[in-house]
Amino acid sequence: LLFDQWKLHKGEEDMTIMRIVVEGSMNGVRHQFVCDLHDEYDPISNVHSMARTTGYAASVALRWLMSSETLKKGVTLPEKLALEDGSVDYILAGLAERNVNYKFTHKLL
Repeated sequence: LLFDQWKLHKGEEDMTIMRIVVEGSMNGVRHQFVCDLHDEYDPISNVHSMARTTGYAASVALRWLMSSETLKKGVTLPEKLALEDGSVDYILAGLAERNVNYKFTHKLL
């Protein structure tokens, strides 16, 4: 029922807004980490925000997988990818090259 309502029509633009908040204790000290993303349709490349934030992330992650020599053989679960040395920095840098920028903040609670 809603799929037709979710489709973008010609000329419509989208945006993606995401905030992740993680709070917890490290070495007995309370911390809060926040990750923010605000992305909009790119009229120059004619690429919608959802494609930019999901498709670009997938393609950059695949490039990292193809270039990585540290991965174990076999199946790598996507949620385990961030545990591999250098993967997060590589993916964030690849997204930044495409103007998809995450903002990270940290504070003590």
